[in-house]
Amino acid sequence: MKQSISVLAAVVLIIFAVLLENESQPSIGGSPVMQDDSAKETSGQVVQHTPYSELTYVLEERKEVHGHIVETYREYELYNDKNGNIRKRVPTENVQYMTFKKYHE
Repeated sequence: MKQSISVLAAVVLIIFAVLLENESQPSIGGSPVMQDDSAKETSGQVVQHTPYSELTYVLEERKEVHGHIVETYREYELYNDKNGNIRKRVPTENVQYMTFKKYHE
C-alpha cells in the first residue's frame, strides 16, 4: 500500500514538473505567429498591426566584470520586403545577458 502511494506521488510530481517547465519556457527565435494585416479596434481606437518577418538577437555590448566577460544581446524585429531584403530593424525591450569566465593562458 505504501509503495503504491509513493509511486503515485512520484508520477503526480513528474507531471506537475513537466507542466511547469512547458509553461515557463520562453520562445527565442523561430518563426513568429503572423498577425492579420487588417486593422483592429480596441476601446474606440483603431490599431494597425503589421507583421514582422523574424526576431533576432544582436550583440550590443561586451565588457569585462570581475574576471568574467559579459555580453549583452538585444532582440530586434526585422521587417523584410518581398525579395527578403531587410527594410526596417526595430529594437524590442527584450535583453539577454551571457556571462563567460575569462580564460587566462
